This record gives sequence, C-alpha cells and structure tokens, in this order.
Amino acid sequence: LLMPSTDRRTKVMLLFGTPYPYELCNSTCGRQTGSYWTHIDVEACFRCPDPERNQSALRNICESMLGKGGRRRLDFAILDVAQPGIEEWYLMETYCRPRYVFLMNGNMPLHQGWVADRLLNARGSTWRELLFGEISWGHKFKDMMDLVRISNWRFFADLGET
Repeated sequence: LLMPSTDRRTKVMLLFGTPYPYELCNSTCGRQTGSYWTHIDVEACFRCPDPERNQSALRNICESMLGKGGRRRLDFAILDVAQPGIEEWYLMETYCRPRYVFLMNGNMPLHQGWVADRLLNARGSTWRELLFGEISWGHKFKDMMDLVRISNWRFFADLGET
C-alpha cells in the first residue's frame, strides 16, 4: 500500500496474510493461514458481514491513514492473491479507494481478473488500463500445468477523481 503523505515522504505498508478476519466468517471469506479458497465458498462469501473496526488490519490501516469516510485515497495498491480476492478487493474498494491498482495473475483460473472488469466496466467508470504485460513462470511445463505457465499483470488508474 502506498499512502499519501503530507510531509512529502513516501509511506509504504506491506501486508501479509488474510485481511478479512477468519473468526468473523470462518467457513467462507476468512481463511486460516495455509488454507485456500474453493469454488464452494463463493456464494457464502458474499454473505459475510462487513468487518467492524479493529477486526481487519487492512480496514484499520486505511481508516487511520486516510480518515474514516473521508475524501482521501490510497495512492497505489498491488493485488496479488492466490484466490479471487473477493474480501481483499471489498476492503480496498470500501476503505482504501486506491487511485492506481496493479493486478497480478488476473488471467489465472480462480484469481482476481474480475477486479479488472469491475474497474473498467462499471457504469460511468473513470478507470483506464495503462499498461499490460506477461510473466513466464519457467520453461514449458508437463501436461495441464502448461496452461498456467504464463501469467499477466495489469496496471490501472482512476483518471476521473483527483
């Protein structure tokens, strides 16, 4: 997370782990360390409650740095998760409101490619894709693994709101 700063120094925070509290929705959105999202979780995930203050590190960081309900925005966010990132993006969109977003692995099955569609295709969207690229994860893999050997990255900017 790249945070705006009034003293012109860049503030960067790196978060590792699940931003949505496992205890709040233990069978769906929140995942215990070392567990992974499955296709069965999607419907129930959208029913998880909004985390309260002090239940989500990501919410707390964004509210403390940007102000609760204010007009300030996060400058830059990188979304690189090994699942669709439903909870992560919900918290980003609701509490952090980034100006620039870097998405990794959006072309991978069950990853966060849907976030790009949400940014670009919402009615009246001012988001634009600025850059796109690919990353090859090594040499040709054997069998089906070769389908996911090439991953993409995408860089977006919200050009409408200053």
